[in-house]
Amino acid sequence: MAQTAKKQSGRPAQTMVVQSGNEIAATAAKQINYHVMGYYPITPSTEVAETLDAMKAEGEHTIRMIPGDGEHGAAGICFGASTAGGRVFNATSANGLLFAFEQLPVQSGERFPMVFNIVTRAVSGPLDIRGDHSDIMLAMNTGWITLMAADAQSVYDMNVMAPKIGEEMSVRLPVFVAFDGFFTSHQKRRVEIFADQRSKEFSPGRSLVLGVEGERLWFRLVTCGACRRIMGWAFVGNLARMSDAQLAMTQTRLGLSPKPAMRTREAWRAAYPADGGAGFSNAKPYSAPPGIPGECMNMPPHLPVPARCRDL
Repeated sequence: MAQTAKKQSGRPAQTMVVQSGNEIAATAAKQINYHVMGYYPITPSTEVAETLDAMKAEGEHTIRMIPGDGEHGAAGICFGASTAGGRVFNATSANGLLFAFEQLPVQSGERFPMVFNIVTRAVSGPLDIRGDHSDIMLAMNTGWITLMAADAQSVYDMNVMAPKIGEEMSVRLPVFVAFDGFFTSHQKRRVEIFADQRSKEFSPGRSLVLGVEGERLWFRLVTCGACRRIMGWAFVGNLARMSDAQLAMTQTRLGLSPKPAMRTREAWRAAYPADGGAGFSNAKPYSAPPGIPGECMNMPPHLPVPARCRDL
């Protein structure tokens, strides 16, 4: 009895809800609190964005909901946000996935993680929207990790796990979470979910280290200030040429006020004083700090990080 009680007391706090697969995918996204969702509605995945939008109206999350002009545009929004260091979410089905297809191998090849829910459905040929896996099967060779959820509980669990898997520095790949349209997506089931804070602890946000060389803005991703796991420097843009929206997103991602837009090196230095790299790095991009091999700072984004570079 004592051992049983000990196991139960060590279990993370959870609560029971009754939601559909689409609703529980939105609940997981709310708990993770992604930075951006680029989306475009298509049956049977529309409810994911609808539910998140309703949650935002109630102040339950701060995800920036950006509708695209189509699934291709929505995928471009997601890809662009991920290159700026954002944690990104999307959901689509069938022909919507096909319309976004051009972006998929580009994002996996550039090694920018995100989470993409695929609510599976027949590709309309001819005029068929019934449930099958023809859409996700077409995407199997695009370089994305694919998680197949069998029920609503798995939809929640895999959506919570997906950013942690994709953002692991030895992985760095975008992730599909796929589940059956009309059945798993719309049938309500009892689901156990984490308390919000527990979910955030499981999937902490990525941190950015910035560098400014002249007017050029760079970043690198690290798992934590102490770990110093290095992805390599990535070019964000020229400060003088970046739009206000691009700068606002970058500044917000770093916990800074989006206004005024910081367009000079001096402004960034003032925001992030030189402190050994904990917040802002004054090191010239592609120059290795002491003790870090130069090749670890020059890794092309489409190549895996060598073992010797992972734990620096």
